[in-house]
Amino acid sequence: MLAAAICLAATLPSAPALAGPGLDGWFVQLYTGLGLTEDSELRVRVPGERFDLTFRQVSWEDYSLSQPSIPYIGVRIGRFFERRPWLGLAVDIIHYKVFARTDRLVEVSGTLDGDQVAGTAPLGQFVQRYNVGNGVNMYLLTGLARLRRGRSDEFPDGRWRPYAGLGVGATVLYTHSTVLDESRQGYEAGKLATELLAGMELQLSRRFAVFGEYKRTRTDANGSVVGGDSATRLDSDHFVVGGGYRF
Repeated sequence: MLAAAICLAATLPSAPALAGPGLDGWFVQLYTGLGLTEDSELRVRVPGERFDLTFRQVSWEDYSLSQPSIPYIGVRIGRFFERRPWLGLAVDIIHYKVFARTDRLVEVSGTLDGDQVAGTAPLGQFVQRYNVGNGVNMYLLTGLARLRRGRSDEFPDGRWRPYAGLGVGATVLYTHSTVLDESRQGYEAGKLATELLAGMELQLSRRFAVFGEYKRTRTDANGSVVGGDSATRLDSDHFVVGGGYRF
């Protein structure tokens, strides 16, 4: 993820000398925070073992700011346009995690060894481990719109800037699962991802700013398990803080 951000940054043009009424142009932001995922439905199929079960109300832990693996991290690189300084475009790269709480009771239905299953049981009775622990990695092209408040000679684009955005892009998942006591892990291409976001940026100087942001993301996580596959939808609320630099 970071390698992709570095490569993108290397392609940006050299920063021009400060001129004009503002500093509209390229910017880079780094941020961290919490990625909290709603309960959702998880389906696991292992055809050779005659295992096809759907689990409802699966709870997810985030471990956003702690181990295992890299904590929540985000990188945004983009620019606002000189002729329309309220409008911008950016690439948003997000890395967060989800861990199924296998000790929680869930509703389960489907077939196991040819028999119908219906009832309530701990998820771990059937799926001993299921997480996207090395990352739900999203690569999003995001449109941004902002207001410029508190404009002055020192802050020609405003001291306070509320903003909002809409993004769409791809997901790369690292799923780690243990089903029927057999484990599998690895990176896989995911499904389409979307984000809605809103935040507030505070300019500290002509170059540096800090910001706080809420975003809502959605993607389908369809990961392989040994001998089969799985599918779930991840609807997540993100609460992040970070800093930015304007070129």
